[in-house]
Amino acid sequence: MIIEAKSSQQQKPDPADLRKKLDLNLPEKTSRLPVYLALFFTGIAAYIKSVFPAEAQSHAPEGSHANPAANSGAPRGARHEPGGPGVDLMTTGSVDEDHPRSATRHAALGWDEAFTMPDPLAFHYTAASFNFLGPNVAPFFPAAVHYRPQNDNAALVGRNEPSFSAPAAPRHSTHHDPAAPPADGSDDDTANDDDEDDDKSPNTNRAPTVLGPVRLHDVFAGQVVLIGLSNLLFGASDPDNDTLTINNLTATGGTLVQTAHGWSLATLPGTLGLVTFTYEISDGLLHIVQTASLDITRHQVLLTPNNDTYAGTPWDDDIDALAGHDIIDARAGNDSVTGGLGDDHIMGGDGDDQLFGNEGNDVIFGGNGNDLISGGTGNDRLFGEAGHDIINGDDGDDTISGGEGDDIIDGGTGNDTIQGDEGNDVIYGNDGDDTLEGNEGNDTILAGRGADHIAGGEGNDLIDSGEGDDEIDAGPGDDRITGDPGNDHIDGGEGHDTLDYAAFTADIHLDFAAGTATSDEIGEDHFQSIEQVIGGEGDDTFVFGATGVVVAGGRGDDLFIFTLADEAPTLSYQIVYGILDFVVGDRIHVADYEISRRAERLEEERFGDVYDAIDDGFEAGLPIRITYAHYDDIDHTIIEADVDRNDFYEISITLDGVHLPLAIGNQVA
Repeated sequence: MIIEAKSSQQQKPDPADLRKKLDLNLPEKTSRLPVYLALFFTGIAAYIKSVFPAEAQSHAPEGSHANPAANSGAPRGARHEPGGPGVDLMTTGSVDEDHPRSATRHAALGWDEAFTMPDPLAFHYTAASFNFLGPNVAPFFPAAVHYRPQNDNAALVGRNEPSFSAPAAPRHSTHHDPAAPPADGSDDDTANDDDEDDDKSPNTNRAPTVLGPVRLHDVFAGQVVLIGLSNLLFGASDPDNDTLTINNLTATGGTLVQTAHGWSLATLPGTLGLVTFTYEISDGLLHIVQTASLDITRHQVLLTPNNDTYAGTPWDDDIDALAGHDIIDARAGNDSVTGGLGDDHIMGGDGDDQLFGNEGNDVIFGGNGNDLISGGTGNDRLFGEAGHDIINGDDGDDTISGGEGDDIIDGGTGNDTIQGDEGNDVIYGNDGDDTLEGNEGNDTILAGRGADHIAGGEGNDLIDSGEGDDEIDAGPGDDRITGDPGNDHIDGGEGHDTLDYAAFTADIHLDFAAGTATSDEIGEDHFQSIEQVIGGEGDDTFVFGATGVVVAGGRGDDLFIFTLADEAPTLSYQIVYGILDFVVGDRIHVADYEISRRAERLEEERFGDVYDAIDDGFEAGLPIRITYAHYDDIDHTIIEADVDRNDFYEISITLDGVHLPLAIGNQVA
């Protein structure tokens, strides 16, 4: 809208006479209030026009013939163009058009013609467009305010500045009468210039922009989270308002799977730290590389000092029960539970858990997974259940069951009862009079100090009874039993069992017929169902009976004595012995038992016949045969003796390696 102030007089008086009259001869000052009011309302009209843009169209009244040349010196924005298109005229000023001061007032303000208001600048306010990002993420950027000029000036927005405004509505241009020529040629030229500029501006595509790396919310270890498109596009925009897409998304941790509405990230239980996502944001033609990150943490839970009952989450929980008799079910996840003071009942559930009973008589179930269980002080009951568990009874008389899996169990101090159950378990009894059972599997049982009761159970077990007077039942399987200080009772059970004294240095006397092993270090052990014996580092003596065994003398000058005490008049089978390490210094003594034709002949008479021959220098003429063989990838020396001189060699001694023994009577050296 254009407001025009018109004079009420047709003739313009002399400006000098008017100024003189106004300055000196006027009896009273004429008020300028109407002018100020006109300006005030003009400003209000301009503001309303800027808020509700509308282009008014009017035509100059007929018969108006203003001189275009008279307006050439005025500014373009304030110039009145008679007959010009789109002009609304509003008359303001004095009501009395014939008042002589109206023209004088225009001249005093320096206006040669009627005043015309310029077109006001239009300010457009547009709100930014954001996508809702979920319950935990909200947009935090203020609405964008843009100044959009209506002339040829460029918008005041940087080239790389992201735009959050919605597409602007098309502008409504003022209708011009094509038949009406412009007041001067400038407007037409300007329009032509604009068209030329539009033709020269290419329609270029601009790449998307971001505000910086995206920080996602932290998640718990073991949790599966959904990541939406809006999460990864947070802070991203396109200057051309193009649709943005995500391509080539990768993550440094967890398992990433694309879903219908985004991606799912499955974090691994027990995994902590930063996970970084790298991806491309594309508008279809250009793309930029963006990163997002999140932290994997543990779920912290602190209970009260009272008697609490708590069920954990499916994720990795850190639970501190404090004092009180607590009941805690950690459920799934790799959990850490501390019972604290009191008699606690703890269930680990699924996952690789760390469960600590601490003080009190606690009951702990590991559940599925490879768990670490510690009973702490008190008489605890600990159950590993499924998985390869590590269980410590600590102080107190504990009852421990490993359950399924290959478990490591340490009873700690106290008189503990430990069962390895299924799997290849390792059991430490430590101090105390313990009861240790390996049960199924190839178990290792280290009893420690104390008078222990040890049962290997099924499988090929390794048993070390430790110090003390122990009872050992190796059970079925090829077991290896280590002799220790103390008067032990050892039963190898079924299978090929080995009794090992290799750790001792004192001279050991082993009598296979009596089933005893004695020395200053080991005491007196009683054994049965032992098929192989390993001597110590001293000068050991091995006395063989009617049962074939395999021995390894170890270091030292060992003596191997072979005797027969069979009451039968003849032997119909061959007794086979084996010496695995016959070395220089070792000797073999074959005692010839002269067997009478009378079955009731006393044993002392047989000993007399044998040792009479020994006193005569071993000249009894006992047939001895030495042969060599190669089998099992090693050479063997075989010494055979015919004790009853019937051409049947009842004794066969096999030595590992090739030896050239020197026969002296009935001794082979």
